Amino acid sequence: MKKILYQLAIIILLAACQEETEAPTLPSSFELTIPEILEIGLYSAQAEAQITFSEVEEVKNVDFGLVWSTSPGAIPSDSVRQSWSTRGAGIISRSPFPIYDVLLGLDLNTTYYIRPYFVDEKNNLTYGPETTFTTLAGNAWSPVGNNFPGNAGQWPVGFAIGEAIYVGLSLVSEGGNLSVTREWWQFDVATRQWTQKADFPGDLSIDPQAFSVDDKGYIVSSVSEQQVACWEYDPQQDRWTRKTDFPDYGREGNAAFSFGVNGKGYLSGGYGGGYSLQSVWEFDPQDATTGVDEHGNPMGSWTQKNNFPGREHRNAAVFIINDQVYIGLDAETVVGADSLETKKQLWRYDTPNDAWIAEGFFPGEPRELTIAFSANGKGYMGGGRDHTDFWEYDPVIKEWTPRAEASGGDISFSVNNRGYTFSYGMLEYVP
Repeated sequence: MKKILYQLAIIILLAACQEETEAPTLPSSFELTIPEILEIGLYSAQAEAQITFSEVEEVKNVDFGLVWSTSPGAIPSDSVRQSWSTRGAGIISRSPFPIYDVLLGLDLNTTYYIRPYFVDEKNNLTYGPETTFTTLAGNAWSPVGNNFPGNAGQWPVGFAIGEAIYVGLSLVSEGGNLSVTREWWQFDVATRQWTQKADFPGDLSIDPQAFSVDDKGYIVSSVSEQQVACWEYDPQQDRWTRKTDFPDYGREGNAAFSFGVNGKGYLSGGYGGGYSLQSVWEFDPQDATTGVDEHGNPMGSWTQKNNFPGREHRNAAVFIINDQVYIGLDAETVVGADSLETKKQLWRYDTPNDAWIAEGFFPGEPRELTIAFSANGKGYMGGGRDHTDFWEYDPVIKEWTPRAEASGGDISFSVNNRGYTFSYGMLEYVP
């Protein structure tokens, strides 16, 4: 019996000695700092805390991160999107060590509680000090959804129908050659998800135009300078159908502008046949006097309206308030004797009366690829190539107010009183 007790004592003593010779992996003390909020958006934020260790050169077999919630005392299951871990091969070899995270999927104008946490190798959970932040309520831009999954390029076209935005037909470079992609994509504003739809079946030109009328979208694309096809897209059927050809010249130089309002589509501006074109054409998709299509629906008809009275436009910006259409701005690089003020002219098209009214002047500089949309009875215009100033227009008092800066986007949309602009991804503006 004495021999057994003696052997056990030796084993315990050897184990204790071995523990003393191993490098410790659990810090005898550490400190978590209060998170610093680095950036706040409408639906996201960036934050960073620090963890400081003492008496340990290498820390492993631990987890740590940031947690947040709309109530005090957030726990990891509430929100943690990304945690840091050294369980396995990882180690922490410096102190202090940053705990950084991007907080996504937040609600706008909402207060959040955030704090750091630390789990040691024995699974003991410790929280650091808590702080709060509130997401922006409006007058701000924010990226929404994932990056565009399609074949991204320049000068895509698109339109909005209901709570969905449709884009495609961008100019891409393949093997040093420029071509227009047939890809057609849907962005669901509610779910923030991209879905590929049926490819565009028509002839591809560098300068297609797009507009929506009620629950259908339309693409006007040149077959040749003398033949310009009009295609209808039905999102319910995910189907393209050829409609009555556009009766005027094909537009060149990405110069025309188009829009839909009051059950009709409109196209104007641009260059064709060697001329600057200011004719305005109205498309009525319900007119069956030109026949019916393969599905038994009206082919639609084109009617010429009063000419646009302004100078020729390239990349004109358009927003619509009720049945009034506002058109303005032009690229400063357009050659001509017109003054800068002429290029900054804002025109209002009264669609019920087929009348053009000079509405005043945009307060910023001329530009192209301008963002433009309407929300809550106001018009918004600005950003664009080499410019970030962005303005709100009140049509009642005819005044411009500067708003949050915006970068350029190839095309813009209005959905549910919010603005969207698309280039290689989607940005949302909340007024």
